[in-house]
Formats: sequence, structure tokens, C-alpha cells
Amino acid sequence: MEKDKNLEQYNENGYEKSYGIGELLGRICKFISRTIKKGCVNYLMVTKDGRRTIKLSLTLCAFLTVVAFVPVAVLTVVGLFTDHKFSLVGPNIKSDDINDVFGKAADSARNMKNDFKEGYRQ
Repeated sequence: MEKDKNLEQYNENGYEKSYGIGELLGRICKFISRTIKKGCVNYLMVTKDGRRTIKLSLTLCAFLTVVAFVPVAVLTVVGLFTDHKFSLVGPNIKSDDINDVFGKAADSARNMKNDFKEGYRQ
């Protein structure tokens, strides 16, 4: 059975099968389509005091990051320092590791803000 599987990689002349530009473009378009579809059903949720502030699809977040990186980065930092919490939600989010990283970033921003306030008071 394994031998038959390996034979499928070769054409009738014994050469390894090669794919044309059309098939390559088709595979690329299929990959992009699947990625966009996954991004549209998964969301970046921003909350403050347990209330949802905003919920954006990951596709939109990626597009905005590419198009307007500096404003997105500034708004993210401002959001962290104003006690907003970021998390990823959706059916394809299998691990809480990234949400743990977002939580640690929020905790670090809160600690820096508190340290700054304490230093300013002294």
C-alpha cells in the first residue's frame, strides 16, 4: 500500500509530477480563502470592567494592522493603560495560551501604571 502511495507522486514516464501555475494559484487562493474564513468567525474582544467594549473579526484586525500599524499599536497601548482587556474568542481558538499572554500584558500595564502613580506621589 505504501508503495502505491509513492507511485502516485510520479507520472507514467517515471518523472516526478509537477504542477502548473494554474494549480499553484488555485492552492494559494484556497489557502487565502480558508484563512479569511477562519478570521471572520474568530474575534478579538476588548472588555473593560466585565463589559464588552468592542468585538472585531480577526480578518479586520489583521487588515487594520497592515494598513495602519502605528495607530493600531498606539490604541492597543492606550487600551492596556486604561484597564481594557483583550482576548480572542471563537470556534477555532483551541488554546487559552494567547489569552493568558493578553492577561499578562494587561497585568504588566496595570503594574507599570501603579508604579508610575506611586513614584509621582513621592
